[in-house]
Amino acid sequence: MPAIYNERSWAADLIAHLNRLADEQRLNVKRAGGEHTIRDDEGLLFPDVLLFGDEAGQAILQGWELKMPDTPVTDADLLANAERKARGLGLNSFLVWNVDRAVLYVAGEDSESYQSEKSWALPGGPAEERGRVADRRADWKALVETILQDVDRLLGEGVLRDRTLVDAFSERALIEALFENVPRTAEQLQEAARRDNRFQAKVDLWWSHVEEEHAGEEKLDVLARRSLTGWISKFVFAHVLKTACADARSVESLPEGAPAADVQDAFESISQACNFLNIFRAQLGEDRMAGRPWSQIAQVNGFLSEVDLQSVGAEARQGLLRNTVSAAKRKAAGQFTTPPPLARLLVRVAARDRTGVVFDPCCGTGTIPAAAYAEKRDAGQPAREALDTVWASDKFTFPLQAATLALARPEHMGTPLHVFQNDVLDLEVESEVTFHDPSSGDEIQKPLPPADCIVSNLPFVQFEDVEEANPTIERVNERIEALAGEEVRLPGLLVEDGRAGLILSNAWLGTDWGRDFRHALQRFYHIEKIVVSEAGRWFQNADVVTTLLILERRTEVASPAAEEEETAYHHHEERSGRTGGRRRRPPPVGEPRHPRPCGAGVDHRADAHEQRHRALRTPRCRVERSLRRRGLVGRGRERADRGARAFRDRAWGAARLERALLPE
Repeated sequence: MPAIYNERSWAADLIAHLNRLADEQRLNVKRAGGEHTIRDDEGLLFPDVLLFGDEAGQAILQGWELKMPDTPVTDADLLANAERKARGLGLNSFLVWNVDRAVLYVAGEDSESYQSEKSWALPGGPAEERGRVADRRADWKALVETILQDVDRLLGEGVLRDRTLVDAFSERALIEALFENVPRTAEQLQEAARRDNRFQAKVDLWWSHVEEEHAGEEKLDVLARRSLTGWISKFVFAHVLKTACADARSVESLPEGAPAADVQDAFESISQACNFLNIFRAQLGEDRMAGRPWSQIAQVNGFLSEVDLQSVGAEARQGLLRNTVSAAKRKAAGQFTTPPPLARLLVRVAARDRTGVVFDPCCGTGTIPAAAYAEKRDAGQPAREALDTVWASDKFTFPLQAATLALARPEHMGTPLHVFQNDVLDLEVESEVTFHDPSSGDEIQKPLPPADCIVSNLPFVQFEDVEEANPTIERVNERIEALAGEEVRLPGLLVEDGRAGLILSNAWLGTDWGRDFRHALQRFYHIEKIVVSEAGRWFQNADVVTTLLILERRTEVASPAAEEEETAYHHHEERSGRTGGRRRRPPPVGEPRHPRPCGAGVDHRADAHEQRHRALRTPRCRVERSLRRRGLVGRGRERADRGARAFRDRAWGAARLERALLPE
C-alpha cells in the first residue's frame, strides 16, 4: 500500500528544498527547520516550518503553517493556530499555505493585529485534492522559491522582524501556552491517585508541608504546575549542558512518543554522566504526565534540538536557561519566593566578608544562594572559590531543582554544587553531607562548615502547624515556636561573631509573645537592625507582611537576655523612597506612643522597643493608619502595594534601602 502524502510529508520535503535554496543563494534566510516539531496532535506549540537567520538557529525569522488543499487558506482555526504560534515566539509575521494558495500576515509596529500583506497562487492552477499534491511537486517547488525571495526582501526592508532564541523563550505567551495544560495534568494526577493509594498518600504528605505557601489553591493544580516546571527545566538544562557534556546529547534522540517514565530514565543516565542530580532527579507526579501536556513538553525538546547551542555563545545559552526557568518558576512558586532585589540587598547587608561561607538552610528555589554567588563574583572571587563557599539546603526535593538551576552553569560541570536536602532543625556543623562526585558519579561525603553568614527567607508557618511540620521542635513557648524554632538553632551553624540576615513574618511585632521571642533571640544574638516596610508587602501574592533581621552571634549565650543593647529600626516608605536617617527617642511611658508619619529610621534602646510595639498592638493597625493618612484606604490593594512593587522590581528601591543600612 503506497504511503499517504500528508502535511507531515509535504513539510519534510519543503524543509529540504528550502535548505537547498538557502545554500545556493545569499539570503537573509540561512536555513529552515521544523521536522522535530511536527506532531500529529491538536496542541502544537510550534509552526510546521521555521525559518532561521543563522546556521545555529539563534535567530528565528518566521513560522509557516501548512495544510492540504481541502482546508481553505481562510480557515478560522488555521489562522488562529498560526497566530498563536507566532505570538508564542514573539514574531511579527506568519505564513499559511494550503498548496493552492499562500498568504503572508504581518503585524505592524503600532498594531498587535496581524493583517494580510501578500499572497501567492500555485502555478498551473490549484491542485484541489490531497492526492494530487505529490504529483504537483514541480509547481509548489517553483512557488516556494518565489515566496522565499519575497520574504527575504521584506526581511531586508525591516518589515519582518526576527527574534533571538533567548527572547522567544522569554515570551510569556509560550510559557502561558504550556501552563494551559495545568487542568489536564491535574486530572491525570487525580486519576493516578484514584488508582494508587500509595501515590495519594505521597501527595497528601507533600501538601501538608507546602499548603501554607499556596493558600486558596487546589493541591493537584499546584502539583501539576510543579510537574510542568520540572520537565521544562530538565529539557532546557540538558540542551544547555550539551556544550559541556557529550552524554547530554542523548536528549536529541529520545524516541518520539516515549512515555514520561522512560524519558526520566534517560535523564538519570545523563545525570550519572554529567552530574546535576538535583536537576535531573524524578519529582513527585512527573511520571504520571501523558497526552497533550506531555506532547507539548516533547515539542519543546524538539524545538531545542533544532538549535546548535554550541555556536550561539555562552551568554546566550545562560540567558536561555535563566529566562526560561525563571518564567516557569514564577508559575510554580509559592507566595513567599524571595524577590531578587531583596535577596541581593540582604546578602550585601548581612555578609560583611564576601569571601566567607554563606549558607541558606531554607533555600527554596535558590534566589538567595544565587544572590550570594553573584555578590562573590562581583567582588572578584574566582568562580570555583565562590561555589565552594555557597551552601544551600531545603527540607524538600522540588525546590532543590530550582536552587541548583539558579547556581548551575555548564562550566561548573566538574564542580560539586553544595545544594542538598536536609531539615534545618537536624543540621549540625561538621555533620556529613552527601553529594555526588561530578566525575565518577560516586557518593562523596563533605562536612558542613561553620558559616560566616547565614542568609535565609525562613518558612512562614502558622504556630499551630509547627508541631505537625516538625514534631521534634523544642518549644520556646506556645506562641514563639513557629518563629524561634529555626532562629535559636542557627547560631550553632555560625562561626564566632558570625552574622545572619533573615526574612520573617512581622507577627512578633506588637504582641506580648513577641517580647519573649525577642528575648530568645537576644540570648544568642545581638539584634543589629530590624527593617520594616511601610510601603506595602515585599511578597506580591502573600498577605504576610515581612521584616528583615540583621543579627550577630554572641560569643557567649546571654542569660538572661541582654535588654539594654541598641537596635536600629528602619522603615521603608513609598512616599519619599527613603529609609532610616533620623534618630528619634520613643515617648515616655504614659504618653501617646504612636509614631509620627515621617517614615524615618528610629534608633533607640532595646527596652523601649517593647513599649513602642505594645502600644501599636498589631502591625495591621499601623499600616492602616499610614495608608489612611495618605488617602489610600479604599482604593484597593493594588494601589497600596505600589511602593513594595517598586522595591521588588526597580533598582532604586533596593539601592536606597541599601544606602540606609550599610555603614558609610
